[in-house]
Amino acid sequence: MSEEHEGAARVAASTSVSVHGVRISTQLLLHWAQIAIAQEAAAHTARAEVAQQYAEAGAEFSLELHPSMLCAAATAAAIESLYAEVVDIVVEEDVRERQRCRGTPAFARIYHALTRGFHAKTGWRDELKWLFQEQRNAALHGLSRGDIPHAHPLGTNTAPEYAIYTSESTKRAVDLMLDILETCVETPRPPLEQWAATLRAPVANLFAQRRAHA
Repeated sequence: MSEEHEGAARVAASTSVSVHGVRISTQLLLHWAQIAIAQEAAAHTARAEVAQQYAEAGAEFSLELHPSMLCAAATAAAIESLYAEVVDIVVEEDVRERQRCRGTPAFARIYHALTRGFHAKTGWRDELKWLFQEQRNAALHGLSRGDIPHAHPLGTNTAPEYAIYTSESTKRAVDLMLDILETCVETPRPPLEQWAATLRAPVANLFAQRRAHA
């Protein structure tokens, strides 16, 4: 097994077990991140197959659609898992309650928490909105566009979903996820320094996993 594959395999090893064996947990954000990276690779592989089919005859665009949808769900789940780990530390309870009462969307709550706990990038807000509202929510909640045909990157018109969930969208989603994770472990604010230190190596292993799939 290559060093990069070994590194990727160690990502899921971050666990917490109580002294008396009563509780056991694992950081799901790492598992979701692994799934997202694997689905990104699957979407890229599918794109090559769809492109060959398209050149020869009709193309089965669902080959690319399925891993792209799964990637959208997994990247969003990884980021939500990160949020769940830090929100109680960096966002006051009354603020969280106001957000809940106002129906603040998930992407906005997550971005607010990231700005409080880390040196967040301003561009993340728009990218989180895209990921959660245009990608994840539409896929998971069945918000079919029922729109006019959209242009697929291969140059043909398809149903909107085939043009929205693509190899390109998986790269954009995973780029965002890894940028957030890397920034969070490298530039935490004081309350989260220890949390970040424990995740630094596992996050580096995620980058190794992605390189191994390239």
